[in-house]
Parts: sequence; C-alpha cells; structure tokens
Amino acid sequence: MRAWSVSLDTPENVKLAKQACDRAFAKGGMKATFAEAKRTNPQNDRMWTLLEIIAEARPLHHGVLMSEDDYKDLFMHSLFKETRIVPDIDGNGMVMLGRKSSRLTIPQFSDLFDIIHAFAAREGIDLKELGGPHND
Repeated sequence: MRAWSVSLDTPENVKLAKQACDRAFAKGGMKATFAEAKRTNPQNDRMWTLLEIIAEARPLHHGVLMSEDDYKDLFMHSLFKETRIVPDIDGNGMVMLGRKSSRLTIPQFSDLFDIIHAFAAREGIDLKELGGPHND
C-alpha cells in the first residue's frame, strides 16, 4: 500500500481508515500519523477578504506601504511570535522567513482571525462582519 491520507470527518471515512489499518496490520504493519485538520477553504477565503479590506482601509503601516500579503505576514507573526531573518542571496538585504497559513490548523486559523479582528477594531477598520466573526 502506498502512502495516503484521509480526513476522519465522516463515518464513511472513518470506516475506510479502519479497513486500511486492518489491511496494513495483516501485511505486517505500517506507520500511521494523526494530525489536526488544516484550514478550511471558507477560512482561507475569509482571511483573504479580511486582508483585502484592511490593506485598502490602511495602506500604510508605520509609514510602510502594505499589501494583503504584507498584512498576512504581520498577522502570522503575531500568531506565532516567531521571526527568523536571513541575509538575502546577494548579501545586500534581509529576508524574513515565516510560517505558511496553509499549514495552520482550524483552531489556529480561528486564533488568526481573533488577531485580525482585534487589529481592525483598534485601527477603526470596519470588516463588515461577513456573516460572523469567524465564518468557519
């Protein structure tokens, strides 16, 4: 059996996973890894909508012109409080290395939304609520 993954989010998928475990055990065993589910597509869509609203409402952050991607990096840093910086290839500048939102779990994405909403509230930015605070 080749490597595969299944979300344990429906009774049918749980049944498939159990069958795969039984087959793997019968063949001498395999390694299984369980991890929290990653972000949902609605969470990702909502994040980019919020970032667009913020970048439009507040294009400058401490005098620096900010894009949606820049704000995403800013909020991701707030989520993890982690910054890694390395010299660029030419040695003339610095590059910040960071986390990818695609690797966030669903609860981490909710925490990211809390950070975005707190920033918007502090800055007086109307996020238009879009159906609720997290829409996930």
